[in-house]
Amino acid sequence: PTGRSRELRAELPDLSGLQRRAARFVHGGTLLTSETTLASAGIADGAQIQVVFDGGGADVILGGCKRGAAMMWNGETGERLMTFQGHRAVVTAVAFSPDGSRVATGSLDFTARVWDVETGKSMCALREHRHGLLVVTFSPDSETVLTGSIDATAKLWNVHSGECLKTLTGHRETISSASFSKDGATILTGSPDSTAKIWSVESGECLLTLEGHTGPVPIAVWSPDCSQVLTGSSDSTARTWTAATGAHLRTLAGHREGVHSASFSSDGQMILTGSKDATAKIWSAESGECLRSLSAHSAEVLCASFSPDGSRVLTGSADATAKIWSSSTGECLHTLQGHPVHIYRASFSPDGQRVLTVSADSTAKVWDTETGKCVLRLEEGQQVMAV
Repeated sequence: PTGRSRELRAELPDLSGLQRRAARFVHGGTLLTSETTLASAGIADGAQIQVVFDGGGADVILGGCKRGAAMMWNGETGERLMTFQGHRAVVTAVAFSPDGSRVATGSLDFTARVWDVETGKSMCALREHRHGLLVVTFSPDSETVLTGSIDATAKLWNVHSGECLKTLTGHRETISSASFSKDGATILTGSPDSTAKIWSVESGECLLTLEGHTGPVPIAVWSPDCSQVLTGSSDSTARTWTAATGAHLRTLAGHREGVHSASFSSDGQMILTGSKDATAKIWSAESGECLRSLSAHSAEVLCASFSPDGSRVLTGSADATAKIWSSSTGECLHTLQGHPVHIYRASFSPDGQRVLTVSADSTAKVWDTETGKCVLRLEEGQQVMAV
């Protein structure tokens, strides 16, 4: 009981590849910081301590809220573990670092912040954007933060000093999506200016501009091996491109209205799109053929994602429901009902056993994927804006 939690972390065995740095300890609903002694936390010999893994497991949920805070909850109990308070406007984007030691938040107050997960303290504020932020994410090595803003720029920042390393300029409108490639060498951005762009992290130069859509491109994502790019547009289509050359490969045409979401399955063999036309569609990534159309929602599909193993699909809709579908048959397996208004975020847990939904009703809910029942409700009296 005289040791500190950081010393306890060093004693953890290797657990299925999970990193020790990402381990957090919870006792009696309280998150123990690295400097907390076990004795001061009232932990006696033989006591049980819960171990959760940030950024890599199903046990921690990170959300940004309307009143300028981000919160971290225990995904099993709903217990609030930490509040990251300091923004002056809505928190629109949140991210764990891959090593689990930090959290990044982006806000409409024109800033991003990097936080220490254990203490909840702000490590640095990133202040050079001229408008609100919609995207924040970490590089694969956890050393750099990428932000995307309404000011039409993306920026790279040092997580330790908060120094702006590069500003990516070239889009004519908002940066609506931004992500690092798997090796951290390039960045992909999407924008309402009808283009996506690939950038060099080292130089900050635009390497390729992906042009061809006739409407805004709110979504641009890498394939799992980063050899291809997938874009979704309000022109009712999705497109695939070769990442190395920017060559257009296929146009996925079949939706009657704009595409709100687009993603690859984890093996890269399938593509999923969700649309304003109230349907989601599963496509062959190789041929571009539509394999299945998922059409049980009564209003636009705002978000859609594959389960980690690709066997199921999750959709969230403006009809206030989320649905779980079989990828192989297109059958609707469960309808998740309980939110009174639209669901604009929905995702599977990393193990595929639970689903998280976020709604305009100011709550987030956790559901069991086998039964379709709500097992947890997160409610803080302020609208959850991002997870």
